This record gives sequence, structure tokens and C-alpha cells, in this order.
Amino acid sequence: APNAAVQLGAYLSQESSSGKTGRAKKKAEEERIRFTTAARMVLATMAGAMVGSVFARDTLQWLAVPVDGMKPPISFFPQYGHNFVLGIETATSLIICALSLIVLPKRFNLGLAGLFIVPVPAALVSVPGIDPAWSFGRAFAAKHFDNNQLYLIGPFAGAVAFGAACKLGELFKKAKAAGAKRKTATTRKKKN
Repeated sequence: APNAAVQLGAYLSQESSSGKTGRAKKKAEEERIRFTTAARMVLATMAGAMVGSVFARDTLQWLAVPVDGMKPPISFFPQYGHNFVLGIETATSLIICALSLIVLPKRFNLGLAGLFIVPVPAALVSVPGIDPAWSFGRAFAAKHFDNNQLYLIGPFAGAVAFGAACKLGELFKKAKAAGAKRKTATTRKKKN
């Protein structure tokens, strides 16, 4: 299933269609993800993870396998505290959003390799809860919600940061284009 944080990042990072005209504007509007669609995708991913985790738990119990491993991975180094976990998750989620939405569509092999490599440092410091749907689903199945908010806030904060960075980049791009237009207009006036 797609990462719920990446879905949120895809919605937040969309380019606006203002400044575009004709076909370009119409195409941008058609490709734009609506808020209701984005909310539905995120909620469906979260609900799917809950159902999948409950199904996995029930199957393991039916097979008489202990389900202690269903608890979410909240085994971070306590000496670093919650802020460390949130920072690692936010940074990792931000990079995963960038790889998924910018690199992967243009350079598939590089993006795919990055998606396998980026979560490794977080896992090495015992912070593997990068997908909020996966972590929440496991917490729901295990009925163990201790510190689970960390595994929801961190990845979604990374997606919001990615969306904000994309919007900031769009503003810089527009400002640069406006400056180039002014420079061209000034040059034309000097020639006349």
C-alpha cells in the first residue's frame, strides 16, 4: 500500500494553476488532486492498514503463533527521548516524499534504490515506524497505543514540510520568472 504520508505530501506539493493559460491551465486543473480525494486516500490507507493488521493478528492467533510482535515498534533509545524520534521520522518522511514524488517518476532505478536505502538509518536507531498507516494498524491490532502518536506525527510532519518546501520553491520560481520578465522589459526600453 502507498505510504499515507507520501499521499499527503503529494496533495500538499501540487503546483497551483495560477499563471498558466489555455491548455496548460486546463491540464493542470485535471491533474490536480482534490482535497476530498487526498483525504479519502489517506484515510483508506490508514483503514486498510488497520484491517490488514487485524487480519494478520487473527491469522497468527489461529496458527497459535505468539502475537507479541504485533505491537508497534516503539523501541527507540530512551536516552534520546521523543524529540529524537520525531526528528528522525520527520526527516526520513521528508526524504521519502521527495524520492517518491520527484525522483522516482523521472529516474525510476535511482528513486527505487533510495526508497530502500533511506529508512535504514532510522531502523538502525530503532525508529522503524516511517509509515503512519503501518504503525497505527499494528497499534490497533495489538490494542497497544503507548507513544503511538509519535509514529503518526513524525511522518505526517515530514509530508507537511515537503509540501511547504515545494510551495516555497514554486514561489521562488515565480519570483525568478517575474524578475526575468522585468529585466527583459527594461532591456527593450533601453534599446528603444
